[in-house]
Amino acid sequence: MSINKIQDKDSELNIERAKMSAFLIRKDTNNQHSAIQCSFYPKNNGGKILKNRRVSVDIYTNSTVNLASHPEVKLTLDKECSIYINNQPLNSVLYAGRYDYYLRNSLLNSLEDRYFKYSFEIEFHNIGEHIFKIETSNGEYINEVSNSINVVSG
Repeated sequence: MSINKIQDKDSELNIERAKMSAFLIRKDTNNQHSAIQCSFYPKNNGGKILKNRRVSVDIYTNSTVNLASHPEVKLTLDKECSIYINNQPLNSVLYAGRYDYYLRNSLLNSLEDRYFKYSFEIEFHNIGEHIFKIETSNGEYINEVSNSINVVSG
């Protein structure tokens, strides 16, 4: 790799690290203090999230300690939707009236075994509030974050 490419990657990862810090959501549903924190960042340019339109989403995860392996990410929603990773549809698992999506192969970048960026696309098929939970785990540390998204008709 050339020095320019390395510098570009380093700059890109520093920008992503800054975004992660800016959009960090700390709502730990288990009231546990975890070494892992994460945020959910839909790239809708501050606009509304529209029914039946794909929205790119980044999940930023950081850790207070170096991790031996990157965290796996599970997204749970109260309503079914379509999720795509690299343009490939992802199947859901219906469990206890909720839809689980295991976001394997969605890791986009990592830095220093502490900062991770996952990326995927999501398409909501119903209007209204969608409650979601993100669980990140590497087998040693677990974190859960929950929030909601309001979807409107286009």
